Amino acid sequence: MTRAGHNGVAAAFDRWPPGRALHLRLRRHLPPMLAFLMLATCSNHPGPLTIVYLTPEPTGVVSLRFHGSTHTISAAFAGVGLAPNATYQLQLRRGTCLRPSDQMLVAFSSMAADPKGTVKTSVDSTDHASAIPKGIYIDLRLLATKGDTPASTSGGCADVSARSQTVAVRLYPPPALKAGGRVSARFTSKTMMSLRFEVIALEPGSVHAVHIGRGSCASGGLSTFNLGDLTAHSNGNATEQKVVRLHKGSGDWFVVIDEGPSRVANGALPDPTNQQSMLCGDLPHQ
Repeated sequence: MTRAGHNGVAAAFDRWPPGRALHLRLRRHLPPMLAFLMLATCSNHPGPLTIVYLTPEPTGVVSLRFHGSTHTISAAFAGVGLAPNATYQLQLRRGTCLRPSDQMLVAFSSMAADPKGTVKTSVDSTDHASAIPKGIYIDLRLLATKGDTPASTSGGCADVSARSQTVAVRLYPPPALKAGGRVSARFTSKTMMSLRFEVIALEPGSVHAVHIGRGSCASGGLSTFNLGDLTAHSNGNATEQKVVRLHKGSGDWFVVIDEGPSRVANGALPDPTNQQSMLCGDLPHQ
């Protein structure tokens, strides 16, 4: 009876229309097929939009100390966002960051940034001093080459309090450099990230290199991807769309906008000032 019943069910099944049999087979496999289609579709959907606000660079911390035995002043400096492998000099100048002056009181020995654009060192004053001067600010100047004349513009500054001259102060770009902006970042796939730059208060018509580094704005890192240039309009604002390939789970990445362009025209020697970071932002993870 069991065999006969089985054959009867089989015979009845064979007599169904071909379309009906196909429909039953599809219903049986429908859940896994839907799961596969949903996975394939979702993997191609863009990820969430993340707004990355750009912070000014370079930045760092400076501590001053007077040595009575040697009549020298030492400056302990830890900074990020410097031009890679460039040479810098710290100076003590009369005035404040808001009201700078050309009166340099103390100059320190030169110091070199590493390939990541970071510095952590202590330098001594090149001339003898009787004390840490009052009414001063710390000025960071870029040297074109080691031992050369410092740049005419400041790369960073910090006011020094007359009451606590040896307390560590944070160095930022001078107030005259007001550029700022944001980046709208979104993963368009597992490996591709779309970046929309919106930058304001640039020099009208100026050109600035954009690149991606492995690491973070706080710790610095090596430049990995050159995304070309960003050009300011006549009003000093700039908008640009860039795309970069960043694999999922590949670590921390950050984006940097430099003071100058990525390439130098007419075969001229590159100016270290062009490689000085101006704005930085940490990119989101996927």
